[in-house]
Parts: sequence; structure tokens; C-alpha cells
Amino acid sequence: MREKGKWRYIAINGLLLAGSFFFFFTILLNQLFSNPEPISTILIRAITFGTAYGIVTWVIWENRYKKSGMEQESS
Repeated sequence: MREKGKWRYIAINGLLLAGSFFFFFTILLNQLFSNPEPISTILIRAITFGTAYGIVTWVIWENRYKKSGMEQESS
């Protein structure tokens, strides 16, 4: 995970995976509950969610990695 870099992790795991899941899930729920909402609004929220998700999960995994002591061993 660290080898690929923080911003690539955020782009792939955050924006691409979590953001697209959020986008399609929101569209599905809007269709099921007849709640019309502009696609642009959903897209903006999906980008925001994906970015936030990517950053938060990166920070969590980075802290776990540092606490495990693996950082000193790999240097």
C-alpha cells in the first residue's frame, strides 16, 4: 500500500471504489424511493465522500503501520 503512494491510494480506493459505490448506491436509492435529485449533486457528494474516505482510511492504516513497528524494520 505504501509503495504506491498516498495520492494513488486516495484516488483508487477513495474516489474510484468508494466514490463510485456511493454514486451508484445513491442513484439506486433515489429510484427506489422516488426521490429525484440532480446527478450533479450526487456526483459532487460522491467525489467528496470518496476523497474523505480515502484520506481517513490512509491515515488509519498509516497509524497502524507505524504502531506495529514495521517502519523501523523496513528501513
